Amino acid sequence: MASPLSGETIPPLPEREIHFNFTTPQNQPKANGVALANISTKKPDGTYDYQELTLQVENGFAKHSVPVGSRIRIEPNHFPGYWFTSANEGELPAGDAPFNMDLTCFPAGAIYGNIRESDGRPAVGIMISIVEVKKAPNRPPGSLNIDIKNGSSSNDITETFTATPLPIGGTYIIVAHRDTSYAVSSQIFISQENPVQETSLTMQPGISVHGQVFQANGEPAAGLSFDHSFHPIPNHGFSTSNKTTD
Repeated sequence: MASPLSGETIPPLPEREIHFNFTTPQNQPKANGVALANISTKKPDGTYDYQELTLQVENGFAKHSVPVGSRIRIEPNHFPGYWFTSANEGELPAGDAPFNMDLTCFPAGAIYGNIRESDGRPAVGIMISIVEVKKAPNRPPGSLNIDIKNGSSSNDITETFTATPLPIGGTYIIVAHRDTSYAVSSQIFISQENPVQETSLTMQPGISVHGQVFQANGEPAAGLSFDHSFHPIPNHGFSTSNKTTD
């Protein structure tokens, strides 16, 4: 790469091999499948390159070489059979030996199902989230970090969904929402005996709510900010962006 100031060629950053070690409980099968890691590398001009790595995990092991100084983040999203705590590493130090990232795995299951409009059509323009009602007893603190569907457009059609990996022993609910309309599943327990559960959601038409805000003297209050929020469980909720009275 040439420097914009001197025209000199800047050599590529040296790389170091990373070993990703997925440790599973005793007497449990080794982890296999695809895991996703995100790599951010600072360039000489101060900006960053971002790369998503697809790691092929075989018998609990994967490896990849990345530039020294990069930051590495790996999350459990969609990893088959096991959940692990998301791992973040600071800047990768230089070195000749492989750099080890150790990930402790916990047996996990899944929730799958379908989402429809009230007339039976596949749902349009929705996002789908998972709420952890009760953590699995053996999982460490921290966020679940499982995405189902975190973006949509007005004509985006969704018929089925899958949430995985979900630590066994935990209780979860699925929440679908569009603007201020929500559909919520019942609480779903992921057990060792039944690690894969099914649920169905229906987006109901909803109703329109009209109201007025008044000042203390009884005059209508214009220009005040308000929002709409929904809390499926205590201390966990969803809200709209702020709106303003006319």
